[in-house]
Amino acid sequence: MSESLNYYERLDSLKSLKTPTLEQLFVYLGDQDPSVIVTALKMIEPKPTPFLKDPLFELSTHVNPSIRCCVLSIAPYTLQQQSSIELIQKALKDDNSDVRLTALTSVQVLLDQVTMEQFFSLATAVIDMMNDPEWRVRSSVQLMLPQIVSYFGLELSERVVLVLKCGMKDASLEVRKQTVQSMADIVEMFGVEWGKSYITPLIILFYTHPNYKIRQSTLAAMVEVGYVMGKDAFTTSFLPMILNLAFDVVPNVRLTVLQQLRVLISKKFLDIAIVNSRVAPCVETLAKDTDEDVVAMANNLKPLLNTE
Repeated sequence: MSESLNYYERLDSLKSLKTPTLEQLFVYLGDQDPSVIVTALKMIEPKPTPFLKDPLFELSTHVNPSIRCCVLSIAPYTLQQQSSIELIQKALKDDNSDVRLTALTSVQVLLDQVTMEQFFSLATAVIDMMNDPEWRVRSSVQLMLPQIVSYFGLELSERVVLVLKCGMKDASLEVRKQTVQSMADIVEMFGVEWGKSYITPLIILFYTHPNYKIRQSTLAAMVEVGYVMGKDAFTTSFLPMILNLAFDVVPNVRLTVLQQLRVLISKKFLDIAIVNSRVAPCVETLAKDTDEDVVAMANNLKPLLNTE
């Protein structure tokens, strides 16, 4: 592309190409402006093309992270499988968090296509990022966990619990939310007995955690996992812990207890006898709480209680 053309002219010239050939796009991949390069990359047809390996590998180290992200987005569709894996695994260690996040998205695309050996290599690289400094990356790792364990099954039980444990004590609320959802998904995948053996002890560990925010997230985990494990398992294992947290020293935790009880009652998950004998007295106690917000929420919950 002639450097005599200014940026807008070069970009307009590129966009005017209706069905560009690789030869035409290669010219723009060497442009001095990142926007032109990104636009050209997005116009590449999504099919394996051996000729793209060298230019894409070169652009994967470009100083501009937007270009590196775009390369990663098209790599699973335009490179041979092994080349794509090689490029993506390198990007998982990139200094830029957006690049690492895009690399994880590309891993999700590849996981259903690769061999067992390649899958294990990618899965290990993903799990190793559970302590990444960027919360969006850590959340993405938790999001991908059910997909990873669905391939290996119970063989990864110990490693799975380690990743979930890491996510449950994360400083980011969004990471903890995703961990709770993934935890429930994995219990649904492996069954109630697995949940009792591996997840219930994890919840017991965190429901008395010194950080009240983690206790709040653990309350959410009890309810989400409880739905999957069933009414009997929930009533036996989790309900006593929820009711114990109704007396937590932190008002926000007591509020969360009421919020979760409201969800349980609204969905008619609990037997009426349990609501009357165990939940209703707890709500009555919280209606006399020293915190006005707790009192207000408890009083709002009362009409939902079936005490007949």
